[in-house]
Amino acid sequence: MIELYDNLMKLCAESEKGKFFYTDFVSPFETKFRIFSYNYASYSDWLLDDALECRGIMFEMDADGPVRIAARPMEKFFNLGENPLTMDINMDEVALVMTKADGSLVSTYMDQTNIAFKSKGSIKSSQAAEALQVFKQEHRIAFRERVTEITEAGYTCNMEYVAPTNRIVLPYQERDLILLNVRHNETGEYIPYQDLFKDAALRPFLVEAYDPATIENVRDMKEIEGFVYELVDGRKFKVKTEWYCALHHTKDSVNNNQRLFEVVVAGGADDVIAMFTGDDYAREKVNAFTVAHLDYLSNTLGLLLDAQKQLAGKDRREFAIKGQELCKPYPGLFSVLMNTYQRPQETEQTIAQINNVFLKNHKLYIPADYQADVILPA
Repeated sequence: MIELYDNLMKLCAESEKGKFFYTDFVSPFETKFRIFSYNYASYSDWLLDDALECRGIMFEMDADGPVRIAARPMEKFFNLGENPLTMDINMDEVALVMTKADGSLVSTYMDQTNIAFKSKGSIKSSQAAEALQVFKQEHRIAFRERVTEITEAGYTCNMEYVAPTNRIVLPYQERDLILLNVRHNETGEYIPYQDLFKDAALRPFLVEAYDPATIENVRDMKEIEGFVYELVDGRKFKVKTEWYCALHHTKDSVNNNQRLFEVVVAGGADDVIAMFTGDDYAREKVNAFTVAHLDYLSNTLGLLLDAQKQLAGKDRREFAIKGQELCKPYPGLFSVLMNTYQRPQETEQTIAQINNVFLKNHKLYIPADYQADVILPA
């Protein structure tokens, strides 16, 4: 545990500001937790020690440091062919194929003697609170008791929270929890799907799985997001349908600079790239726009964090005057800085505001090779 924690702390300290980060929380029971996550990262970043674990793993903390791993979501994994980690896959080595649910990941943890849920980056998100409400529904008594028992034993139950009010693309008519996997907090090992399926209390809520031999032509399927594949060595990758990607991130976005930036900011660049297999121009354009956005995000987030330290303790007038000067290279950024005056906010909130400013001024950041591109209606 200590080595993993130290690697994550090093990752946050040595990466560009905001790329990898941690957030501290205090629960209603006064328990201190630290969640490690990321805002953006390139392929080379994911090769760093334990970087793949930096996507929501949570430690309970005390004054001396980490006490235990309290929750362990799945490690980061990628689309088939997205980067060298998922290229040259031998499909004969696929051991399991599972439906990819289209909601929000939530994970169980114990807060003293109480079971609770966290989302990827928070113990206080609306998804975490709503998931706990669904978990407590009367018809889930056996499921709730078994999940609580598993969580108390040092495992994390990772689930997808779906709801009509939490829609991504696929419509879900009722709020529900879909059990994706169960992972040991300390070792990171997963309980085999077959063992979960044998458990009568878990089976009704378990994600649907298929014999790999029965799943073909995934990209041509309709009314489904796609599938998560697990190899015999435990590695995972995902394949999404073109139907889903077209609804979530229209293929025509590659012809519209503003729309393409909107897709990139929403984290959908990998989905768009997947729709352009063999189209080097389109893939290179998406990558160029992704780099432009990440450069902007890195530079502006670093500027804001430095400005907050530099201006700490200043009165509002001096804060504003100096802040305007510091933010001058980036139109619109000053408003984000002022939002932090006497109102500290989480990094994710700041990044959302930075992205809004970026999109409003996106024409300033279009890569030079594409500034003359024909703009088609969105």
